[in-house]
Amino acid sequence: YVGKNAIYVNPNIREVASRFDFSPLQISVGQGGEVFTPTASDWVELTEGFLSGTFAVNPLGPEHGSGSEGILVLEDAIDPTLPFTLSYMGETAEFSIASSAVSAVAPSHEPVEVNPLSDTASLADLFASSDFSSEGMAALLGLDADYVRTLSVTVQGGELMFLFVLLVDRVRDSWLDPGLIERLEPLIGTGAVLTVVFSPTGAPFKPWDFYVKQEGTNYFFFSDASFVELTEGFIRSGRVGAGEVAAGVIRLQRWVDPAIPFSIFFGPSGVSFP
Repeated sequence: YVGKNAIYVNPNIREVASRFDFSPLQISVGQGGEVFTPTASDWVELTEGFLSGTFAVNPLGPEHGSGSEGILVLEDAIDPTLPFTLSYMGETAEFSIASSAVSAVAPSHEPVEVNPLSDTASLADLFASSDFSSEGMAALLGLDADYVRTLSVTVQGGELMFLFVLLVDRVRDSWLDPGLIERLEPLIGTGAVLTVVFSPTGAPFKPWDFYVKQEGTNYFFFSDASFVELTEGFIRSGRVGAGEVAAGVIRLQRWVDPAIPFSIFFGPSGVSFP
């Protein structure tokens, strides 16, 4: 959403609550004496139910309360070189962006392209295991459990199952498919995580919903170069079909040190390495 005059919005409260009387549809935008209220189509939900007041426990823990996340995409509705305001329930915040501000961000990595996998059967078979746990998948792949994590989440009524493998040197000797290891070769040891997604039901999926946390700082993704597609559509398709697999590589931001503990979140749910 960089370059689209987009605004990240994060309402939060100190208590743990599954719902709160908050509606982003009551936020209005003002500029040059004109005021308008964005519609639901102008919003992107980062937390499921953001538009309807659904809150989730803060990923840092319940002692940090709960909240939700969304993005307001204004595009040509405002001129970002001129001051504008956001108002909600009688409170107003003004934005005035200096004209010297950089209007684009450099990619976090140089792009890496690999030939997409023509056969994902071996990856799909991993999700048929009776032990879909970090330890179970590590044993199945012949890897140390420190380098393998699993996660299951529900998105808009559909289920997504994630397998994450930190691409350390030992991956070369793992029981992953040799053709897959060959494709991963330029990414091994660079601070990257193999990410395989399976859905038994079919569910929405966007890699932009991932973010990385290390030592109290959250790192979000803004560039296609932060991901490498192993199956076509991993970045842009927006969905994993029922019984289908999507695979790609998350390239950790250059500020993240994979040698010390870090976490990968998909929305409010996450896993930690090691």
